[in-house]
Formats: sequence, structure tokens, C-alpha cells
Amino acid sequence: MATFCFRCLKCDAAFQRKKHLATHYVRTHHSQDSLCRSTFRFHPRLTASKCDENGNNLPPGAPPPPQQDSGPDNWFPFEDRSTFHIAELLFKKVQMSAGDIDNLLEFWAARSVSASSDLDGAPFRDAQDLYNTIDLIEHGDAPWESFEVRYSGPVVADSPTWKQTNYRVYYRNTRTVAHNMLKNPDFDKKIDYTVFQEYTGPGQRQYSNLMLGDWAWNKSTTIAEADQAMHRSMLVPIILGADKTTVSVATGQNDFHPVYMSLGNVHNSVRRVHRDALLPIAFLAIPKACRKEEDTDEFWIFQKQVYHASLAKILSPLRAAMTTPEVVWCPDGHYHCAIYELGLFIADYPEQVVLAGIVQGWCPRCQATPEQLDFCYLAHRSAHNNDTLSQMQEALTRFHEHRTIFEDTGIHPDGFSLPRQHTLNHYIDTICNFGSPNGICSSITESKHIRAVKEPWHHSSKNNAIGQMLLTNQHLDKLVAACADFKKRNMFWGSVLGQALQAAGQVVEVEVAEDELDVMDIEGPPESSSVTLTARQEFSCPIEVIVDQLQQPDLPELIQCFLYDQLYSNENLPSSDVPLADCPSFAGCVKIFHSARATFHAPNKLSGLGGMHREIIQSNPSWQNEYERYDTVLIDRDADQDGM
Repeated sequence: MATFCFRCLKCDAAFQRKKHLATHYVRTHHSQDSLCRSTFRFHPRLTASKCDENGNNLPPGAPPPPQQDSGPDNWFPFEDRSTFHIAELLFKKVQMSAGDIDNLLEFWAARSVSASSDLDGAPFRDAQDLYNTIDLIEHGDAPWESFEVRYSGPVVADSPTWKQTNYRVYYRNTRTVAHNMLKNPDFDKKIDYTVFQEYTGPGQRQYSNLMLGDWAWNKSTTIAEADQAMHRSMLVPIILGADKTTVSVATGQNDFHPVYMSLGNVHNSVRRVHRDALLPIAFLAIPKACRKEEDTDEFWIFQKQVYHASLAKILSPLRAAMTTPEVVWCPDGHYHCAIYELGLFIADYPEQVVLAGIVQGWCPRCQATPEQLDFCYLAHRSAHNNDTLSQMQEALTRFHEHRTIFEDTGIHPDGFSLPRQHTLNHYIDTICNFGSPNGICSSITESKHIRAVKEPWHHSSKNNAIGQMLLTNQHLDKLVAACADFKKRNMFWGSVLGQALQAAGQVVEVEVAEDELDVMDIEGPPESSSVTLTARQEFSCPIEVIVDQLQQPDLPELIQCFLYDQLYSNENLPSSDVPLADCPSFAGCVKIFHSARATFHAPNKLSGLGGMHREIIQSNPSWQNEYERYDTVLIDRDADQDGM
């Protein structure tokens, strides 16, 4: 296994040296684009080599193939940029009902034919025209299909109803979904093509994304040893997830179980900020029985058989490429040969019981019985190393040592049989195998449940809503994919109005008031925190007026001292030791701003992919002409220290 270091520029293999120099600067989810101080060990056989559309290897440095219909003005199937944004606003952001869309477009069309108006016509005739236009989007298309499952044993007239019922399962072609994810340009530089290990120091292994874990490395070795034809391929782990919340209310009392899919190559940060790296692929049927039948072993076995048989059918399109690599188009613009492999399943304990086929209360990972089953903020880190794993083990040991107090005091005299607490024993092993859970935990599927199920249900007609919900998901995926494609082609520049005016030959300056949004995520890698004034100033007036308004007679002198410290920062003498007459004078007008933009690094699911976040700080005596709003307070904790 070849090992090399970015710091010393030394390698033990010539071909790795080339890769070493070519990737001298790397981007990870937890550090800036800078000289990497880690040692990386790439898998030597599954190298994810670039190839053409027929799977033939390309020479080093070969450019990606040209993209079809990649012109900077091709907004198909939309007429122009504004039409796309209107569709995105009505369908995705506002989530307007079909009736309200019809009314809005009718009013828009009526105003356009008014004699006193020079507006153009409405961009769509009605809601159905908008839906039809979204249907024409070629990117992100993965139509919904269905099949039925039923009990295959002998059935007689007095057999239980669950044996005589057909259960319908709705699903997407998982191979198509995988292709759509792999070619999503929004994931460029946010996925790992090869399996590798990262060392931050001698013997200090780091675990973050799934492709850095032991499972991916060992699986790659197994695949490479089984068939030499797999060499130079790209391992694509399939991540599945389920949310235990059923959709009975949303589907006319027919229970369905949502199943989601992601790819292990995608960085955890992408999944965490919901960039369509996790998509619904199925709504599984949940068989029901009357009270006297639902507690029988036969019915419980049938339920689990339906669950597993449905998943096998849904995943079957991926089977061929689990043994023979297939050519896929990836975010870097190149083709790669992908080999799929089932990875981990994100599920709470009830789903784990069904998946593992165990008895309720037992552990799905080991042979522990209920009598042997017996917090966890350390596990939430974006990256783990030997030190953090040791801290987790120490915390777990202390927890098991001190929890006996509940037995000793009689609160829980019979001991513990808690699957969730027992799961803590498997955290360290799971992190070593699959990386940090900060991006592959059940909270990801739970939050996706809102967009995939709850919101589509609320915007449906509530009558046989499942079909409408599926179509809504399909339309949302297409809009997101089209937006990513337009963004990759640099078609979103300036404001919509400014771009339209310039296209019409009118050169104008359009000011975008960013301070209208209180909170927003920021794209790009982590960077230094900063606070800047917003683009909009409230007013400007002489310093004397400000002194009277603020009742601060020392303000002019304070400004003079401030100017001295700014202009002569290299001097050893601070303004406090300089006569006021020697400080720069100021007698002009002062511009007043009631808000400022604070940009800072705060990794969480509300931030951008680089962990950057932006908030608007308000210091407004009349916020929205109603009340005072002051978002920050300055506290002087130590008057002897410089700065705030």
C-alpha cells in the first residue's frame, strides 16, 4: 500500500507521486483550501480512473467531454431566467396550491391586456401549464412506478384478510436515482471518488466521511481481489434510510413507509444541509390485520417478508453493476466506472428490528440478549481521531460505572434492558467503519420526511393524495436538478432584473438589499469571521446632530482618537497617550446604518456546505416602524484588555 505525505513531497511510488503533486491542495469538510498537514493513503487498486463514455481509460490530464446543450442562454424548458425563478417560487418556495396559481396567473394575464399597462403576458397559462413545463425538465428525472405484493401461500375463503389483500408499493428506479446523484454538478468537489485513509500524525487516524472508514477500505480490497476487472473502478456505497413515521393520514388510511437513498461518496456536510443528497425512493406498504390476528407469529413473519421482498425488488436495478462496473457521469465532468455496494441503513430501533429479523429488545449488531443490554455529544463531531474515540470510550465507561446509582436507590431495581443505551457500545466500532455519524444519522431522514411527505400532503387535495405527493417529489427533484445545471453554466449572474435589462440593451445599476434577509447560509469553504455594514444607509447628518441625538458630548473626541489608532496603527504610542490636538480632526457628516452583516464559521445544518453562516445584526430604534430592535449587547468583561 503506497503512502505519501503532502508536507515533505515524498512518496514511495512514482504514480502516487504524480497524484501527490496533482492534489497538493485539497478541500475537506472541516478545513480550508490550504496546504494539508495530513498523510493520505489511497487504495491502490480501486482508483476511480477517468474514462470515456465507453469505459476506456483516458490519459492523464484529459479534459472532460463537452456537455450537450450547455449554451449560456439555453433555459429549456423555460423561456428565460425569470420564468424559471417564477416556477421555482410558486412551486418550491411558496408551495402555492393549483387554485391559487390559476388565480395569480389569471390576474397577471388580465393586467397585461389592460390599456394602461405595458407589462408582458403571464409566463404560464395556468397551474397545469406550469406543471407541464416542469415535466419537460430532463435533469433529475426519476419517475415513480408501482408493484403489488401479496401472500403467496394457500388462501381459502376463511383465511385472514391480510392473506387475501394486495399491497401496493411505490418506488423509483434506484439505478436512475444513483445516476442523477452522481452527475449532479452541485456535488462537484463535495464527493470522494476513491477510498482513502487520513492520518493527522504518527498513528493518529482520522475518520470523517464514509469513504475514509474501514468498511469502505476493506470492501474495496475484497472487490479488487475477487476480480481484476474491477481495478481502477469507483466504489459507490448505497446508503438507505427509513423514517418510522407512517403516512396513514396522508394516504387515506393506507399506511406507507418512506424509504430514502443516498450515496456514500457524498460528504456528510452535503447531506447535512439537505442538498438533495438524500432522496425518497420508495413508499413501502404496511400490512394490517385485525386485533386477534396481528399478534400471531405468522402475521409478524409476513410483515417482515413484505418489507424485505419489497426492498429486494426496489434495489434490483443496481444488482448488475454490483459485479460488473458501469460507466457513470460524475460531478467533475468526467466518466468513471462505478461498482455499487450496499452500505449502511439509517434507521431507529423499530426499523432495526425488522431489518435484522430479531426479537424486540435484542441488539441487531451483536448476540446480546435483553438481560445483557444495559451520551453522546462527542459522537456528533464532524471528524474523529484516536483521541476523540478514546474520550468516547472513557465517557461510556464512566456512564456504566455511575448509572448503578439508579439501581442502588431503587429507582430501577431490576437493572437495565435499554437497546438505545446498549447501542452506545457500538458507536466507536461504527465510526471506525463508516466515519462520523454527523451526516448519516436518523435526524437526516427525519428532516427529509418534512419535505418528502408532510409538505406534499398539505399541498395536495387530500383525496387519494399518495399520487399527488409522488408527483410533487418528482417535480421538486427536477427543479433542483435544473437549478444546479443552470448554476454550473454560470447563468445566474447579477439580479434577475439587472440581467434582463442588460439583455435588452439597457445598462442600469440595480442595488440588491441583502439585509432584507435576517439569516442565510453561505457557500464556499470556511473563512475568517467578519462584520460589515449593509448596503442601505438610513440617513446622513452632521456630527453635531448625532451628538444631540445620542446625548454623547464626547463623541467628537472619541472619533478623533479612533481615527488616530486607525491611521497610525504602526506607531508604538496609543491615542490615549497622545494629546487630542495631535489627533486627526473630524467635522463632516456621519452615515447612520441600522444593521450590519455578520459572517462567521458555525458548522450546523443551517449553514452552507463550508460551515459558513450569515446573520443580519439589527440596531434599529424603529424596526418595521413598530418597535425597537437591538440584537447585540456589548459587555466589558475586562477593561484592561484591548478590543471587545
